[in-house]
Amino acid sequence: LARRTRGADGLGLGRRARVWMAASVPHFHLPPFFTLQPVAATRAEQLVLWRRCVLEHCRDTRRVSLPVGAAAAGPPFANDQIDRRLDEQARLTVAAALVAAGEAQWVAKAGDPLLLVWWRPIKHWADELSQHLRAGGASGVFTMAELKSADADGPLRGSELFGLGSNLVRAAVAELVRTGRAATFGAKPVGGDDDEVGVKLL
Repeated sequence: LARRTRGADGLGLGRRARVWMAASVPHFHLPPFFTLQPVAATRAEQLVLWRRCVLEHCRDTRRVSLPVGAAAAGPPFANDQIDRRLDEQARLTVAAALVAAGEAQWVAKAGDPLLLVWWRPIKHWADELSQHLRAGGASGVFTMAELKSADADGPLRGSELFGLGSNLVRAAVAELVRTGRAATFGAKPVGGDDDEVGVKLL
């Protein structure tokens, strides 16, 4: 596999992501696919294919955070081999379809829109976080800074979440809290980050 570079939120793209070619969506290689169709029934079918395309891309390249605004360059919203790309309004339409289907959630809708794409369900990521931390024999109390850390000695080293970005960690923690398997304590400062927020496994 080609070496990939990960950013703080798993946004770094290596060669594998840039040259990705949708194996299960042959329409990705046809220019008309990159223009949303005006007929409602045809557009609905097209959006099903676009959802599949985005999910396959994120699974194959192990991306979770996906820009859909001006920062959206390259696959899955563009195919440089045929010089075609979805415009921003079309990308937002595809994003809305993913969210409506429960396959993604918004991190941000204003400014530069960003999605979390669930190529695996959020329950999977929450389970992975809980099981990995418990298997490590740690105290069961962590700060968000520790959980988001990409350091080699961080508590998530060796887990599926490692290196996939802080947005995914936040979502997994939120799911654990929602299902009664974790609690958070400490307040996030207004306008600040959540590094000092504590997380306790229950």
